[in-house]
Amino acid sequence: MSPSALKSMNVFNSNLNRLREISPSLAENLATLESSSEYSIDSSKGGCPTLKWNSASGRSLFLHSRYNPAQEAERFIDTLDVKGASNFIVFGLGLGYHLIELIKKAPSHSKFFIVESRPEILKLALEGDHFSQVLNTPHIRWLVGRNVGNLNEALSDWRDDFTLNGFTPVYNQSLTQVDPDFYAEQELQLTNTISTSQVEHNTRRVLSKFLCQNCFKNFKQARMSPGIEVLKSTLQGEAVMVIAAGPSLDKNIPLIRGAQERCHILAVSTALKPLREAGIEPDFVVAIDPKPVSATAFDDPGSLKKTRLIFHPCIPENVTNLFPKCSFSVDAELYLWKFLTRGFQPKGQLGNNTSVAHTAFNLALHLGCDPVILVGQDLSFQSDRSHCSGAYHGESLQQNIGTNQTARGLNHRKRRGTTSAVQISHDIFGNAITTSQALDSFRFPFEKIKQTGTRVINATEGGVSLSGIENSTLKEILSELPLETEQNIPGIKSPEMNLDSPLESMVEFTSRIEEQSVKFKTFTKMIQNWLAENAPATSETDSELKTTRNTLSSQVRAGETLLNDIIKDNDTVQLLQEFLYSEFLDWNRETYQIALMKKDEGQLEKKLQRNVALFSAMEKAMQWFSTEFNNLRKTT
Repeated sequence: MSPSALKSMNVFNSNLNRLREISPSLAENLATLESSSEYSIDSSKGGCPTLKWNSASGRSLFLHSRYNPAQEAERFIDTLDVKGASNFIVFGLGLGYHLIELIKKAPSHSKFFIVESRPEILKLALEGDHFSQVLNTPHIRWLVGRNVGNLNEALSDWRDDFTLNGFTPVYNQSLTQVDPDFYAEQELQLTNTISTSQVEHNTRRVLSKFLCQNCFKNFKQARMSPGIEVLKSTLQGEAVMVIAAGPSLDKNIPLIRGAQERCHILAVSTALKPLREAGIEPDFVVAIDPKPVSATAFDDPGSLKKTRLIFHPCIPENVTNLFPKCSFSVDAELYLWKFLTRGFQPKGQLGNNTSVAHTAFNLALHLGCDPVILVGQDLSFQSDRSHCSGAYHGESLQQNIGTNQTARGLNHRKRRGTTSAVQISHDIFGNAITTSQALDSFRFPFEKIKQTGTRVINATEGGVSLSGIENSTLKEILSELPLETEQNIPGIKSPEMNLDSPLESMVEFTSRIEEQSVKFKTFTKMIQNWLAENAPATSETDSELKTTRNTLSSQVRAGETLLNDIIKDNDTVQLLQEFLYSEFLDWNRETYQIALMKKDEGQLEKKLQRNVALFSAMEKAMQWFSTEFNNLRKTT
């Protein structure tokens, strides 16, 4: 072996060992990867290595400059706004020159996610001395190869950071031209992931306090109701129609009325009123929305004789009161619910609760129904409407109709607010339809759900097409279903209250909430002391008390110490983060922006203001929790 080849092998082994520390499985794959003649390293005119692609047709193409790859990479990175962000997704690795330049110019706390379709290219990159700079960079992750998972899964715990604080895609056309379809697919997955995550965060921002408030109010009712576990497989092999409140429901109401002798009816809460007005009583109605306005979907349910309520513990309290002996509870993912129900009999879960339609679909699968027919799942606009007539979304508009305001005009104005996110999709017939980024993101959970032999049909005429799911008109699919002489729901005709908590569990429950109340009282006092001593001056008359830089630094350190003390107690921080979801997001975003600032640009002042805002919210939240715990002790 020549000296140069020996040096290359030594460099490769050294870099491979470092990669083992970062990503053991990737390193092992590269160690056993056979050499390929498709890619090779040449020397550029400047002396440093460059990468050449040798196609099957005999054509060769340099993926880096033949003259000075490092200089080429520097010019490329200079075209990006590197200093304005600290999260990066790099599509296409090559020999890593542009990645090295990116690392040099990015903030020190940056995260780098590398996507490369060909593992043999990474293996060649490991032969270069320069690549050790990449491997010694903290916060770097890899997605290498076309069959090793997807970007969605690999982002994992970085997803929230990339969603909330943004990221810069680094897409090098020269390096991705070998596998354009692969990189296009990864970009699409990234867009879907971030879009879904953004919807989830925005939803929780709005609903976090409602969720906790309703959880306390519904605790007794939810604990006493039977759980959905008793419903598992009770409708095995029976057809069900899962009805959402999209605008196409208006068209299909007559068909649904005639379908009750052919299949079960499972409705989302927003579709309940339109169905009842058409004389249709569903077998089940699913409610998960915590907003007070969602209760209007259940106005005057007295005529309902057979409908069972499937409810999330965080819906408005007055809804559960309407179904005292015919409701089934699910377990909430909410930490507060888990905290309150430790030691109690589980109720069961229905998976992703991104929307009530997803929960209803999961219930159909839980019941064992087959086939499952989706109706009213438009996820699109029809004449500027996103919901059918009679849904409470539409009623809120009807109340605002005046002599100069038509329903159509109000719908148009409402939709106009989403214009920047509007996009074109296609319905089940291939026709172009209008949707929005938020609405479109709701199709992903349907498309991700893996069926185990269950037949799922999308019979939403005019709604978005769902990838991998059978399409049909409602009339066609109903004609296939046999008439049933008797509709029966085995084992759940008369659900009874189910106070299944033994005395020991209740004693433990009381002790747990009393202990947490004491913790809240202690932390509240600590926060009050910190706020009294460290709150910044807020008026001109305080100018003589202007804080010095050393004092600011001391105040910030004291705040960090207090926050660390709170974080050490798992129950306390989890409950607070859940209730103060928006406030913690703001704190994290502010921390991200402060990290991008130079030290002499007011970092300390910003940190102090950030801490004051969070601690003030924490103080009020802990006092609220203590009051709710006290009320709970009195009523359970």
